[in-house]
Amino acid sequence: MLRRARRSGDPAVPERLLGLHLLLAIGAGSLLLSVASTSAHVAPLARGPFVAITLAGNVATILGLMAALWFNVHVFHEGQAGGRAVAGLVSALMWAGLIGYVARGGIRSPDLYGPASWPYVATMVLADLWLVSDALRFRRQLLRRLALGLAEPLVVDRLLLWSLASLSRVALVLIAPITSAAFDMSHLSNAALTSLLLLSALLILAATLSLWLMLVPGPAYQRWVERRFARVQAG
Repeated sequence: MLRRARRSGDPAVPERLLGLHLLLAIGAGSLLLSVASTSAHVAPLARGPFVAITLAGNVATILGLMAALWFNVHVFHEGQAGGRAVAGLVSALMWAGLIGYVARGGIRSPDLYGPASWPYVATMVLADLWLVSDALRFRRQLLRRLALGLAEPLVVDRLLLWSLASLSRVALVLIAPITSAAFDMSHLSNAALTSLLLLSALLILAATLSLWLMLVPGPAYQRWVERRFARVQAG
C-alpha cells in the first residue's frame, strides 16, 4: 500500500492512509501491546521497558486509527468540513483517553485493561463504529444502484470488507477489557492466555485480509464477487 501511494505522489491517498493504518495499528501497536500483556503473565519485564513498550503500543495504535479516520474522511466525506470535524474530534478524544489512562496509572499496572483503561478503550471503539456506520450507509445506497446497473459489484463489496475490518478491530480492542472485567487476570492460566492471543491473532488476520481484498483483489476474487452480485442485479 505504501509503495503504491509513493508512486502516486499524493501524500493523503487512501493507499497511504491504509498502509499506515496496517503498519501502526494492526502491526506495531498490536505487537507491542501483545508483548506487554503477555509479559505480565509469562516473563515480567522491568518497570521501565514495560511502560515504554505499553506507551509505544498505544501511541502507534492511536496514530494508526487516525489514519483510518482520515481515510474515511477522504473516501466517504470527500474531504468536507463535517467529516474532518468528526475525525478531529474522535482523534482528540482518543488522545485525551490515553492521557487519562496514563494519569490514572493504568499503563503501569500488570492488568493493562482494568477500569482505568475503559474510557480510553471506549474512544477507540467510537472511532471504528464511525467507520462502520459510514461504510454501511454508503453500501445501502450502492446496493439500490446496483439493482439498476448503476454501481460496480466490486465497489459494493469493498464497503463490506471495510466494515468487516473495522468490526474486527472493535472486537480486538474489546477482548482485553472484557476479559479483565470477567476474570482475575493475576490467576489467568497459560491455556486461557494462549486462547486469547490466538483469538487476537485471528482478528488481526481478518482485518488485514479484509483490507487486502478491498484494495488489491485478485482476478479469482473479482470473478466471485461478480457472480455473487449478479443475483442482486438479476432480481
